Amino acid sequence: MESLDVSTFVYFHLDMDVPHTFRILDVHPGQHDDPLRCTLRHVRQDKGSQCKYAGLSYAWGDPSVTSDIMVNDARHTITRNLEIALRGLRDSSATLTLWVDAICINQMYIPEKNDQVRHMQTIYANADRVILWLGEASSESDRAIIFLKHVCARLEQAGIVPEESLDPQRYVEKDFLRGLGDYLEPAFNDDWEAVAQLFMRPWWTRAWIVQELVAARTAEFRCGSTTISWPVLALSISLLAHCKMPITQFPHPLRVSCARDRAWSMLYIKHDFAVKGSVDFLRLLDHRRRNCADLRDKIYSLLGMTNEFTRARLRPDYSAPVAEVFATALASDIDEHQDLEVLSFVDHLDNPGEYPSWVADLARGPETWRFYKYWPPPPTFKWTPASPISFSDDFRTLYVDGYEIDTLQDAKVQDTEEPLQRRTTQTDRGLEWTWDLERIVDDLASGGPLQAARAIPDSATPEALRRSVQRIVYETLIAGQLSTSNGWIRHQVRYADEDIINPSEPTMSPSSPGAAAAPSAPKLLSVASRHIGLAPSGNTVGAACQAEQPAKEALADRPLDEVNILKQACSQTLGRSLLLSKARFLGLGPVISQPGDAIFVLFGLREAAVLRPREDGSYMFVGTAYFHGFMEGQNLKDFELGKFCKKRLAIR
Repeated sequence: MESLDVSTFVYFHLDMDVPHTFRILDVHPGQHDDPLRCTLRHVRQDKGSQCKYAGLSYAWGDPSVTSDIMVNDARHTITRNLEIALRGLRDSSATLTLWVDAICINQMYIPEKNDQVRHMQTIYANADRVILWLGEASSESDRAIIFLKHVCARLEQAGIVPEESLDPQRYVEKDFLRGLGDYLEPAFNDDWEAVAQLFMRPWWTRAWIVQELVAARTAEFRCGSTTISWPVLALSISLLAHCKMPITQFPHPLRVSCARDRAWSMLYIKHDFAVKGSVDFLRLLDHRRRNCADLRDKIYSLLGMTNEFTRARLRPDYSAPVAEVFATALASDIDEHQDLEVLSFVDHLDNPGEYPSWVADLARGPETWRFYKYWPPPPTFKWTPASPISFSDDFRTLYVDGYEIDTLQDAKVQDTEEPLQRRTTQTDRGLEWTWDLERIVDDLASGGPLQAARAIPDSATPEALRRSVQRIVYETLIAGQLSTSNGWIRHQVRYADEDIINPSEPTMSPSSPGAAAAPSAPKLLSVASRHIGLAPSGNTVGAACQAEQPAKEALADRPLDEVNILKQACSQTLGRSLLLSKARFLGLGPVISQPGDAIFVLFGLREAAVLRPREDGSYMFVGTAYFHGFMEGQNLKDFELGKFCKKRLAIR
């Protein structure tokens, strides 16, 4: 390559007083190894303009690994990943016009960065196409893309046609197996493995890609010179999500499952945005585990997909402290909706430090998954507060109404730390269950009955008492939910009284139409021991997936709802502790809970809240918790009778 011993590129400021002004980058033609020569120019995009460009979405990569390119005949430093992308996209004979965030925004000039980031959604939406650069080509990526195109061609013959505006639920309802035929045979396992590897590339872990994909009118994925359209890739994501056989054949099915789920969630967000014009802020916060160089982008990368109210209140400010950005964003959502659902993202590992205790530390990956509930709160209980939820002027104190229901007696019933430990050996790569559930059941049963939605009959034997405790323990592990027959968590586990006395005959019916019936206690224990890997012998969740071929085939034949019970137990218990209240309610809650912490029902929050009293009368928000049967039975009757005293709480 020729020397780039020239002056360093200097930005000319954008005229931010002129609406719709931004820069675009012309990448001049050349062969792959030729020096990259570009022109950066200012343009204005309005209704009458003819400005045509493609938006580029890529993984920035390591900022310390850089390369120099020529921009306006001057040297400009970019990351090595961006250089690779520009070389891979450059045409040999025609100029390629792109919008590239790292170059088209002066990243060192904060006022401009604030302004341009606020308009990024519009910039991507106005692009002729958005190129989503997954990285350089490999034999595996080429194999995956060719295979997916063949699969989609087969599906089109069966009447299943990929669309740009994909409705994921519509594809769920399609009979994929009808169209796939022999593509699900073991002969194609290597092809499906290549597809899975495509979804495990670093691009999928970036925070900004969600907005970049959602905003795109036309999205085109590139691996080197190989191209695949978004509709084809979206359909392949649906295949991986709903045809369980390929996933179980992979060497690392849990990793593949996580990668697939990241991609699957983007289908829903893109469809919601296309239909509604915005996406619920809480749903977007589920993507907080994605990577970004500037922690403020945990919030700012989502703003372009939110509603006008949120965008007006939350303007990018890269000079603001990270804690202030998080607190302002979460307070804005609370104020707009007058509910506290954002508190479900709080998962303190220890003292909240610089953050108010009610603010989730989005800077680190979540230690827990939220309690997802698809049933409404009891209809007889009024959740509307008498006074609005409010904040102190500095947003450090949250004021909310609530009722103190109970107090924690034991904050670590299991006597150990987290239930799952990662295990990596030559023969076993998975999650090892560490809670001795049968000992937990014995210890709890020795203390008498646990509170539940339905009381144990007076004539119950010690064996019936133990079965009842078993049932409550295992239901608590999955936060009181099971999956429907098509694999989605939609209904609450409910039992008739007879199941406690005669558990061999399940008598309950699911609480939502079309849902699979919940098993009786012994069946649930059997499912837990045989399929979920929750036996006290230390079985690993990943063992069946990593075993020899017969075990893999057995896993593939399991009912889908049982596989999802496994997923539910792992996700709900990870990072949580088994809690026991003084009234003997069993629950799952924060690992930092302590005996003496108060259990509250807060207006605007579906889950129970664990609060720690402070000396000045305020409270620390410890976290949300699930308590089995907590808002049913006697507690609900006491609410209706007005036996609990409402308090105005200061949480800071």
